[in-house]
Amino acid sequence: MPSSRLQEVLDRGEAECFPTRKHAGGLTAALASFGLKPDPSGLSQVTRAEAIEILVALLSAGMAYGESRVPEAEAPSLAEEILLMISTAPKVIYSNGNWARHKGWNPMTDSTFDSGLVVESEQDEYGCVWFRDED
Repeated sequence: MPSSRLQEVLDRGEAECFPTRKHAGGLTAALASFGLKPDPSGLSQVTRAEAIEILVALLSAGMAYGESRVPEAEAPSLAEEILLMISTAPKVIYSNGNWARHKGWNPMTDSTFDSGLVVESEQDEYGCVWFRDED
């Protein structure tokens, strides 16, 4: 259950969170169930530290215009909460790009901009948080 502050962010439609659950078809099936393109080639593995960095960037500013979303001082704790919400024991963490460092980006939706994390916990167990933005 998200904190009231994280719930506010989710209610604004800035992100969608999908807690860990079984997906019989592996990563491809999980991506499709999260509303993402079912093509894992657009994802790269990231470390836990990079995952937090990505979430802080996505929480702090809009992808299209850089408008402030969440105060930067508040973003790290919300990022930690999100990562715990989508998986308590991440084995592999994937992202389609690092918005914090402006490194690579492979669109996974039909939105103008999108980014997030897909977390694999156990065999065929995946969770996700995904941000979308339009210009």
